[in-house]
Amino acid sequence: VCRWHPKGTLVDNVKWAKLSRKMQFLSNVKNAQHEIDMAFVRHNRDRKLDQRLFHAIFEDIASIQHPSMPTRDALTKVVWSSIVMLPDVNAMMWRESKDMAIHEEARRVCAQIRIAAFVRKILQCVKFKDTKHSAITIAKHVRRFLSRLFVAKILNALKNDEAYQKRVKCATVLQQEWRRFFWRNRFLCHQERVRAERRKHILITHAKLKEERERKLASVVYRDVIRIDETLAVVTIYLQDDAQLQDDASMLLAVYVPTTKRTFSFKLAEKDVRECLEKALSSEGKLSWDEMLSERALKQLPKRLILRLVRNQPIFIFSRRHLVEKGILVDK
Repeated sequence: VCRWHPKGTLVDNVKWAKLSRKMQFLSNVKNAQHEIDMAFVRHNRDRKLDQRLFHAIFEDIASIQHPSMPTRDALTKVVWSSIVMLPDVNAMMWRESKDMAIHEEARRVCAQIRIAAFVRKILQCVKFKDTKHSAITIAKHVRRFLSRLFVAKILNALKNDEAYQKRVKCATVLQQEWRRFFWRNRFLCHQERVRAERRKHILITHAKLKEERERKLASVVYRDVIRIDETLAVVTIYLQDDAQLQDDASMLLAVYVPTTKRTFSFKLAEKDVRECLEKALSSEGKLSWDEMLSERALKQLPKRLILRLVRNQPIFIFSRRHLVEKGILVDK
């Protein structure tokens, strides 16, 4: 368009005016030259247009020429109706179109070739597998038939041999005896294993019972035989350790009645034992554990046992009378 003008990176008003006349911008608008000059005035910078301003003035011209269309669509229509029709641009577009068509056709032909090759591969694989399976099946049945003929021939020859029959009978007897010995040995081993496990379980149970019995004997702090209303009873007091403490019970008082073979157990908390012994011993201060576990102090606990006869059966009761009960503070 402007071959006579020196080349440059910017577009001045002369190039813009010549390009507008050449491309016939705003051909359907009245006073087109005025609109073109005003568009250049609105968008120029130092009477020059760079690439960004050139794009902006093109959008302005497209909006004026096609006001009912969106800006992008109007710009596309202006470009295709004017600039693309230049000989150089048109030749370049045709060249690019031919290259694109050639590439597309080449890709389509390559795709057809690949699809055809893949289909032929599948068909040949299926045919090969069928042929291979048929050959294997035929060979298998032929070998089976020949093996049956060979085995039948051998068996017929051996049946007629007396020595073979004796060997078969001896082999049968030996297998029978071997199986009997094998399974009897397994059964005896199983019985021995069961007896060993039972002995082991009994030893473990005895060890646990022995440990419990030793712990129980070690926890005995007092034992005595008392008589209440012609009824003999064996009183035993146990001091429970940390593993046996339940419900804040530090002592266990057990009363065994030989006549009825019954045992009465009473769980005593530390505060109850302490209060009971302090009242019985008339102690002014707080008793220590050594003083509470002395024989003189522990003799006071069986004195709180009360005997009742229910249906001629002795029933022992531990009296908690005169023990102070602390209530819950509700309000001040």
